[in-house]
Amino acid sequence: MTGQQLPYGQIILLTGCCLASGINFIFFTPFAIAFVRGLEVENDDIAYYAGIISAAAFAPCIFTTFPLAALSDRIGRRPILFMSLATSTISVCLFGISKSVTWAVVSRALLGTVSVAALISRSIISETTEKYLEAQRSQAFSLLQLAYPLGYMLGPFIGSTFAEPVEKYPDYFAHGAPLTIFFETYPYALPSLICASFSTLMLILAICFVKETRSTPLEERDTKDNEQLLRHTSHKAYSTFNHNDRLSEMASAGNMAILISTKTKRLLRMFSLDDCMTMAVLSVCAVHTQLTFQTGYYQELLQVWMGSERTNGGLGLSTKQTATALASQGIAQLIAIMAVLPLMVKRFGTVHLCRAMCFGFMIVYSIQPWVRYLYDVPDFQRRLHTHFWEVPAAILCIFTWWMFAMTGMTTIIVVLNDVAPRSSICKVNSVADGMETMHDQQRCHNWISLLISMTVISNIVNAIGPAACGVIWSGSLKLSWIPFPLRTSITWLVLALIGATTLYSSVKLLPPKNDAMSKSKAIADHSENV
Repeated sequence: MTGQQLPYGQIILLTGCCLASGINFIFFTPFAIAFVRGLEVENDDIAYYAGIISAAAFAPCIFTTFPLAALSDRIGRRPILFMSLATSTISVCLFGISKSVTWAVVSRALLGTVSVAALISRSIISETTEKYLEAQRSQAFSLLQLAYPLGYMLGPFIGSTFAEPVEKYPDYFAHGAPLTIFFETYPYALPSLICASFSTLMLILAICFVKETRSTPLEERDTKDNEQLLRHTSHKAYSTFNHNDRLSEMASAGNMAILISTKTKRLLRMFSLDDCMTMAVLSVCAVHTQLTFQTGYYQELLQVWMGSERTNGGLGLSTKQTATALASQGIAQLIAIMAVLPLMVKRFGTVHLCRAMCFGFMIVYSIQPWVRYLYDVPDFQRRLHTHFWEVPAAILCIFTWWMFAMTGMTTIIVVLNDVAPRSSICKVNSVADGMETMHDQQRCHNWISLLISMTVISNIVNAIGPAACGVIWSGSLKLSWIPFPLRTSITWLVLALIGATTLYSSVKLLPPKNDAMSKSKAIADHSENV
């Protein structure tokens, strides 16, 4: 389709839906430690329960993502999108009034159960722009991907600004008023209500303006098979003898068995990995899985490390300082997508760039644990024991890590596209969390199976990473026979070992043919469209 503008209204609206979903996932990170501490949990177990609460949002995705995606093929995109936004709204409201670990875990698990707004939005944009030029399609998906860095900036801002409002803004709350009592009882309800209000707004706008794009329902394809079956069985001649009816019934049963057998073979062929799981593909999937695990582990470690008291190995930052540091994640993602990725890929190629990013992780892991010792360095006014140097150093480490993460994750997905068998490949729109939108499914069953496997594995490691971080942090604090400085570094040491394993796996990757000339140029052009 040439000479026509993209449906920017639809794209911006769907970007808003993704933004609402992302904010609901991340808004609680600045006050996560304070939230768990308010549940009257022992200091040594705060990180453990914080990790469990963070992981609870990802665990249900393992079992619900693809059933919901399949259901959207059956009943349409709009109902699933509405269900996702409505469930997300309810879950954050329940989280805001949590007074126990169990309540918090259940509310976060509800958030992840139907969290497919991003997947459905990508499907709608893919189907909406199907007849547009490739450059226009790339621009549409680039706009959609802006929801992720914006969510990483707005989510922490909302959480830090509106958490504990009575304590932060006493002038706005009359003593003894019902609203004051409510927010004193539930100090984290206000940021939850703000996020829920934004989700509700996007839900209303989606109901009014998002168009259904499912053009070929599965029922229509099934009807064709049924019609073929009926054509074989409907031309029975009339006869007063029962043996003709019996023969017709036998023929009908035989045709039905053939139809079922054909559908079964087609289904098995769709989810077959025989042609897809080459050694090259397995190597790339291993690196992708380790990068995903590092991301979940590191994100949980950040909120524990910055929010915990100094006596527990943390920095002891306030929620506002934590949010400021976490907001650098979104800025780093924007810069990586728009500037760093296209330039570096053209210069070094995808595989070499991925290796460099994995090595960069090791540098960050070796420097970041030492940031807490800047607490003893005097500021310009010669004051000791301030966060004057800690906060900028933490921001620099987080910013650098996310630059490496966004670049590395994008390049590894492109490498996967390069090494996959040509007979199994299809058009893929990749994003940082490992979820891909697939096109022309009739010609790429094995590739779809590979993406399904990768997505399930990504959800598993996203659930394991935060929980493992919390367990290791809490467990290391209880090892009183180990010196305190070493005890507080165990969590970082484990992450460094995982990073070293990822670096070793990336070194084993072989650069595909025309690495820096073909696919790299495509990435650069894609990023420039932002």
